[in-house]
Amino acid sequence: MVARRAERQHRLRHRRYRLAVRDRRRHAQREHGGQSGYGVDQVILHPTLPHILASSYNGAKVLEIDEDTHEVLRRLPVGGRPQGLAVSPDGTELYIADELGHLVVWDLPANTLKQEVSAPPGAFGLALTPDAAQIYITVAGGTDGVVAVYDRASRALVRTIATVARPGGSRFDITGETAIVTNEASEVQIIK
Repeated sequence: MVARRAERQHRLRHRRYRLAVRDRRRHAQREHGGQSGYGVDQVILHPTLPHILASSYNGAKVLEIDEDTHEVLRRLPVGGRPQGLAVSPDGTELYIADELGHLVVWDLPANTLKQEVSAPPGAFGLALTPDAAQIYITVAGGTDGVVAVYDRASRALVRTIATVARPGGSRFDITGETAIVTNEASEVQIIK
């Protein structure tokens, strides 16, 4: 994954559950995970700060990493088995798909749990709709799976959508009307 911010370009790469953050301008690299006991799974960029957030499913934490120095700023003790991540547009709430069966809402400024909502076990991928009104969580439980859709404001489950195979990640088109869900059968499912 290549992340771009204005004049900066970082290469975020998974390597045996390690996160390699490479700054192409400075030709520097720093790795997180692996031997330190944190298996890094998913990474995102904070929308309002120069920070990288990385879920550490076997460490029950989310790492907050400075984009400039590549130092770990905080280890958010979110618990469970954090997988997919998204941040509210204003940068105050972190949404986490907990594989143990929760949608975790973390207050980033206070570094505390804000809310934990029941989700199906096997929660994996997480994405916000472009208007930030809904949260989509892909759930890879059983032989098939579902996409659980939550209202972001009320945290209520709006609907579940059956998938054709165990789902992975999800993304949206620019209009927010179409969700694209990957799955373990190497297929892509289009949800409108």
